[in-house]
Amino acid sequence: ERLDTKKYPNWSEYFSSRSNFAITEAKFTAEKADSGYINKVSFFITNNSAYNYWELPLSIVLFKGNTVVGVNRYIISEFMSLSQKDINLSWMNSVKSVDRVEVIPDLNILDEDNYIRYK
Repeated sequence: ERLDTKKYPNWSEYFSSRSNFAITEAKFTAEKADSGYINKVSFFITNNSAYNYWELPLSIVLFKGNTVVGVNRYIISEFMSLSQKDINLSWMNSVKSVDRVEVIPDLNILDEDNYIRYK
């Protein structure tokens, strides 16, 4: 999307103030099941911005070395400013081990409908 420089004169500041999420303690485990493995991912995410969001979509990407071995999507509902969520996900997969878990917020900060307005 092309940005209007009059509406967003300092894009870096605008982006960083609205996309200020901290992801900590991301962990992966795999438990043997009859038809493969049950993959479990857990992490904490904190909304360090001054904004409340109706939904925050997340992409969860699992890596073995530099290869993507698993992807999942999760949506946090009503994510308030300065709040923290403890996220625990599980899904069937054939992944036994993972070197790295990346959690990527996928929020469209230009869509005004994403923001919970103050009353």
